[in-house]
Amino acid sequence: MWGLAGSSLQMFLADDLDEIIKGPLYSFIAFLFSPVTVAILVFLKAGLIHLVLMLVGGNKLGFEATFRVAAYGEAASILAMLPFCGVFLGVMWSLFITIVGLYSIHETDPWRAVLAVVAPMALCLSFISASAILVMMGLS
Repeated sequence: MWGLAGSSLQMFLADDLDEIIKGPLYSFIAFLFSPVTVAILVFLKAGLIHLVLMLVGGNKLGFEATFRVAAYGEAASILAMLPFCGVFLGVMWSLFITIVGLYSIHETDPWRAVLAVVAPMALCLSFISASAILVMMGLS
């Protein structure tokens, strides 16, 4: 949201309408809808985590509890504002908060919480990697 704020203010300085539509206006619209986008992404993340928790038998309090943990874990992304290593710290802290939160709130085994957080990430990364390989090979 912070990154989009700076680029969206440039639209008031542009003279060419085409330049406004392509760059800063898009950034400004993305900035305005970023809270909705984040809410949807947290909902999807919580859904995937909860699905894996259900598969391994680690959910005791239902989806609402998993959503709360996912939202608290996402709050760690504020660390991305730190220069150099902020994104890395934010991701690591978010993983830690989410795993400990799932373990605590659902009163499940730690390995179930770790699997619930890591499995969706591994699945998404494998799909992205497979897609990138197919694009590089020219098969898509």
